[in-house]
Amino acid sequence: MKRLTEQYNGEWVTEHAEEMDYFLIKGKAIDRLAAYEDSELTPEQVATLKAENEMLKSLTSDIPLERLEEICKAEKENRLITLPKCPQCGLVNAWSIGKKYCDRCGANLNGCDV
Repeated sequence: MKRLTEQYNGEWVTEHAEEMDYFLIKGKAIDRLAAYEDSELTPEQVATLKAENEMLKSLTSDIPLERLEEICKAEKENRLITLPKCPQCGLVNAWSIGKKYCDRCGANLNGCDV
């Protein structure tokens, strides 16, 4: 992506050519454009990052950062497991190998994903 801004006398500016007369455009809008250009991201990449950020915020809003770090570390070290739960009542770890019914609600556990 071609850069539209440049530094001139310590300020971000952009050039605008009109019938061979050049004049400098500067100000807050140009400063913001320069900051965006510094990121080297395309508009599509920015939109993708924004959507991913919103999804992460919604998934992790109630979890402290330290806990998220612990979970991520455990996942990387293959120490993270997901305990099965009963599809009827949600009891976590409601069955083990060979168990056919949930201890809480009596639901049939055959064919449930572990």
